[in-house]
Amino acid sequence: MKKGGCERAMKRKFVLAVVAALCVAVVGCTGGASNKGGGERQENGGASGGTAQDSRIKLTMFMGDSGLPHPAGVDPSDNKFIRIVEDLANVDLEIEIPSFADFQTRYDLMIASGKLPDIVHTWLLDETYKHAREGAFIDLKSYYDNSPQLQKYITPEMMELAKDPVTGNY
Repeated sequence: MKKGGCERAMKRKFVLAVVAALCVAVVGCTGGASNKGGGERQENGGASGGTAQDSRIKLTMFMGDSGLPHPAGVDPSDNKFIRIVEDLANVDLEIEIPSFADFQTRYDLMIASGKLPDIVHTWLLDETYKHAREGAFIDLKSYYDNSPQLQKYITPEMMELAKDPVTGNY
């Protein structure tokens, strides 16, 4: 049965919030481990018993490499840790990871193009707040407030770190 556009949009926004939380949890738990990828991509949603890969929601993400080299043999956009996030959230995560040296330019081009990914991870706070005030990003507070699952991993103090000091939006 086909879902309505509004319901699909709400589900997509909820999944975005969950994927963001899972990314934070996986990155935090792995501590930047230098394990060399490994493992086969599970086509059936993995241990969570999800549905077939075809029914996964496709999400795009933009993030920098923080100037840290990636371990030999590890693709930062497709490795076993990213696959854990994909399998647990039942998503297909396409990640763009410019180098630290190229990050500012690629970020500016992305914003100027108006073709934003679903998730943006950046350390350019002042610019990001400015773009959020101009409507580039949605306020995530209501999704956080209505998700006990997110609240297990993202504390109110963590949310405060993302708060725009001018508008109070998250």
